[in-house]
Amino acid sequence: METENDPDFNRQIGRLENSVVYNTLYDFQKKGVLSLIRMLQKYNGAILADAVGLGKTWSALAVMKFFQLQGREVLLLCPKKLEHNWRRYLKHQDSRFEKDQFDFFLRFHTDMHEDRVEKYVDRADKYFINDKPKLIVIDESHNLRNDKSNRYKFLLEQILKENENVKVLLLSATPINNSLNDIRNQFKLMVQGDVGGYEETLGIRNLDYTFRTAQKVFNEWREEPSPRISDFIKKLPANFFTLTDSLIVARTRKMIEGQQTGLTFPVKTKPVNLFVTPSQLGNFESFEELFDHFPPMLSGYQPSFYLEEEDEEEKDVLHDQRQRDRFLVKMMYILMVKRLESSWYSFYSTVEKIKDHHQNALDKIKAYQEGKANSKLNEKDEGLFDDDDLQDDYEELTLGKKRKINLSDIDASGNLEYFKKDLKKDLDALDNLFINLQKVENKIGKETVRPGNLVSVDDKLQTLIAEINKKRASGENNANAKVVIFTVYRDTAQYLFDQLRSRGFDKLSMVSGSGSQTSDSDEETKNFEPILERFAPYTKLYMEKEWDFQTPKKGIEAYHEWISWVAENHPKTYAKVQQPIDILIATDALSEGQNLQDADMVINYDIHWNPVRIIQRLGRIDRLGSPNKKIFGINFWPSNNINSYLNLQGRIEQRMAAMKLAGAEVDEKFSETFQDMIHDETRDQRMKNRMMEQMQVTFDDLEGNETFGFDDLSLERYRQDLLEEFNKDKAKYLRMPKGVYTGFKADTSVCAENGLIALLGYPARPAKATQHEYKVFDIIYINKQGKLILLNQKDVLDALTHHKDKDRFVPDAIDKGEDAAIQGLVNALKAWLDSQAVEEQIQEDGTTKKVMGTEAKDLLSKLRKGDKDALSRVKQNVKVDEKFQLDNFDLITWFLVSV
Repeated sequence: METENDPDFNRQIGRLENSVVYNTLYDFQKKGVLSLIRMLQKYNGAILADAVGLGKTWSALAVMKFFQLQGREVLLLCPKKLEHNWRRYLKHQDSRFEKDQFDFFLRFHTDMHEDRVEKYVDRADKYFINDKPKLIVIDESHNLRNDKSNRYKFLLEQILKENENVKVLLLSATPINNSLNDIRNQFKLMVQGDVGGYEETLGIRNLDYTFRTAQKVFNEWREEPSPRISDFIKKLPANFFTLTDSLIVARTRKMIEGQQTGLTFPVKTKPVNLFVTPSQLGNFESFEELFDHFPPMLSGYQPSFYLEEEDEEEKDVLHDQRQRDRFLVKMMYILMVKRLESSWYSFYSTVEKIKDHHQNALDKIKAYQEGKANSKLNEKDEGLFDDDDLQDDYEELTLGKKRKINLSDIDASGNLEYFKKDLKKDLDALDNLFINLQKVENKIGKETVRPGNLVSVDDKLQTLIAEINKKRASGENNANAKVVIFTVYRDTAQYLFDQLRSRGFDKLSMVSGSGSQTSDSDEETKNFEPILERFAPYTKLYMEKEWDFQTPKKGIEAYHEWISWVAENHPKTYAKVQQPIDILIATDALSEGQNLQDADMVINYDIHWNPVRIIQRLGRIDRLGSPNKKIFGINFWPSNNINSYLNLQGRIEQRMAAMKLAGAEVDEKFSETFQDMIHDETRDQRMKNRMMEQMQVTFDDLEGNETFGFDDLSLERYRQDLLEEFNKDKAKYLRMPKGVYTGFKADTSVCAENGLIALLGYPARPAKATQHEYKVFDIIYINKQGKLILLNQKDVLDALTHHKDKDRFVPDAIDKGEDAAIQGLVNALKAWLDSQAVEEQIQEDGTTKKVMGTEAKDLLSKLRKGDKDALSRVKQNVKVDEKFQLDNFDLITWFLVSV
């Protein structure tokens, strides 16, 4: 409603409404854009967190256009793999928004480092710290959620804090799995790291305190055997919602479909789950048996355990080095399991690299012992963590900390023979794995000699071939043959490409961040966009580029007319359409930010350990405006059933716990740095396991039941419902006086007590003010004693939504304005404000800890329950925040609840 009454805002929006990008948006996207602009104007920050496939890129472009028109310089930060996704919208790229002349600077998350920022030559001001006002947009912002990472610190310290006038827009659809601090750290970017940055605008005095309170509720909720989101939301403190709702726009598909007609999403069919266990990998007969033959220690990656500390300072350095090595070994075991899950070939190439690393260490020991010449052990990762989520952890772990270890130092400690012995044990295991995998390689090499051979000793490959052929025979979606096959690793993608090609499949491509290929060319290319245009011409060519083509038809019918038109007018484009690609094998370089909805099937050839990535993969084809009526998903699981799969992950921990080096137990406790990196690991794994179990049933459930997304923390749905209602009869609502009230008979399953629902605005409007802006709105549901019945705004709005069609009901005494009845309502509000005043002061300075010691928590708990004795006890020790006086608030509107 504020927007309606702000002529200056409406004038600026009028300029935006003339842009091509704004006019291309659906109504729900336009509403979201206006909300985001308002947030950025008022709070200098906002998060766009719409669900996967709802068009965040175009919405963000509209916001960028608004601020570009204001004269702001725009910087866009994104993952490197999404470079083309954004660069194509810059001016002079012939995008469908060419007339809007988008002008922004493009940088990558990985550029947040001094050496990398300095290499750019497109501007003199490498750090973006000139005097110009700025908008910084961060795509896939969840990748910058760790405030201890060097990238996060660089962005905060070297760029954001150095700017006086900067607004920050974050884009992320990723649900919160790990910690609410993921969101806190993104909010901190908007206020340049200042924990008190929202006090002036939102009355949130300390960001860390607010999130500590919410995180405690979150942790307790996640311990429950069957956690339900609604139960978690009910327990969240009100000021947490004040913060999240003021800064987040997040809509789900259900929300959008309920608000706007004419939007088409494809129907998600139930996923097909294939449990494919290798029947023979050399002499190994199962996935689990092979795991049991992993090398016992991976000693080549932890030489620091064979050193001896000499003094206290050396002891501290060595302790840190040992913990670092230990964490690296844990990462290596995880990597081996993940590569094995992906494909025998990916595991084979990894085993070879690890084997070479250990052999190199053993050879250096022998050379040292023969000549007594000192030799240094080098740390090398041989690209082992390429494509893997562990890569960021690995970089954080090793950045600036690499230390050469001298064999002479290990010798001096008396442990060189122990080290040599352990290396040999690891090499024996690695050689055994390698020899068995060589047998597989030889058998598969013989298979491809015969043309068109669809039978393989690789059970998983053979099953994949059968599924592709089954899809082609089904005739679904007008005989759509297009399928995306996702894998985490480049070497698996390359293996599948080579195998399918050699077995007679054509119209085939492989795309990864490091290089891409097609079956009709032997050349490898870094630029995969032309390949995607051949795979998804409806989306990538027809829908996303600007054409002088017009037709009254819509969708696929219009597309077929367009093909005839480009045949005459754009022969190069027509050539792409005439060289279709039907099978796209891709790494997760394509799992974010790409539109591939020409396809109707996603095959997860391996299961990503973060289930959110599975949502993102399916999101490539599950998008607005898909030409397919149905979409399909297939999951390949590497074990007999999901329980054995999840147990296998747990056995990595057991292996680490049992590991002994140099005859001594290894310290199980990581240093503080590594504890931060591991971060609530067991609880997080439990949540991921629940999501993986659900993946067997439906992809939809992943968006809601066992985890939650930003949409659970935003009240945007109610705001847009209200706007819809307001627009139906503007004149009536504009004539309506302030402070209106009503009431209803409540459903007791939703509203448990008689009470008052009140919308309060702070600060109160001065008597003679013609214009006034409230800093904070609060909506509460209290009983006659001033105790909160529902704890937060979302719960209260849910209750109002539930009763919105009920008949009006208000007790006669209140309807007639009798003094005693009205005074009862005033007293209830005063009681609530009293308790709020105390809590605000506690939040600011932690007074209860100072004056009441261990009783603080108990007293706070009683306060929240409306305990008058607790209130008076605390007020004796706490300076009450005078802001919370009744005359400092306006009672904007209120509802009486009768049960």
